[in-house]
Amino acid sequence: MEFSSEPILQYKDVNAFYGTKPVLKDVSFMLSKGEFVYLVGRTGSGKSTLMKSIYADIKVNSGKAYVAGFDLLKLKSSQVPLLRRKIGIVFQDFQLLSDRTVAENLYFVLRATGWTQKGKMKARVTDVLLRVGLSSCLDKYPLQLSGGEQQRVVIARALLNEPTILIADEPTGNLDPEVAEGIIKLFLEINKSGTAILMATHNLAFLKQFPARVLECKEGRIEERANFS
Repeated sequence: MEFSSEPILQYKDVNAFYGTKPVLKDVSFMLSKGEFVYLVGRTGSGKSTLMKSIYADIKVNSGKAYVAGFDLLKLKSSQVPLLRRKIGIVFQDFQLLSDRTVAENLYFVLRATGWTQKGKMKARVTDVLLRVGLSSCLDKYPLQLSGGEQQRVVIARALLNEPTILIADEPTGNLDPEVAEGIIKLFLEINKSGTAILMATHNLAFLKQFPARVLECKEGRIEERANFS
């Protein structure tokens, strides 16, 4: 899609530490509204650390870092929930509540993010499940679903608050190739509707099959890749 030049995410000379150990080193990049970007790199290169810094699970120590209108260096702990309402987060390991139905998993998130009106909550849950192709799974439990279906529930959960940016950390890592392709196609559909997506992946076949901008993480640094082979 045609995306705006206005950045939804902007890092400039960003550094972050675990104790005294630097884990992000002079990181600079931008993500525009509606843009789709792959994040690649070896295990331990800093991909997950970078993503955690975006939703304030890891503190940025220096530089300039803006996400969805928030200045991460000035972010107060009370503002973290407000930031995370602007960000959809998709994990590799699903993190669904196994003792609750699909609908209950989604209602839990809505209540936790300030929704109170039952009618609006029901309509939103129905809408996001329809969007990911799971409208018939409201009353099923996670363990009654396939891996691909569980990941679609996770994506539906990430979309509940209509995020401006979706962060996906190896979302197809535990899925069969055919199922993984369906998930990446779903991400692309979501992106076409205007949601910016930053997706970490080890699946380099995606980069050729579904070309997009590529950032590579190396030892806590970010490099732009014009082409990836």
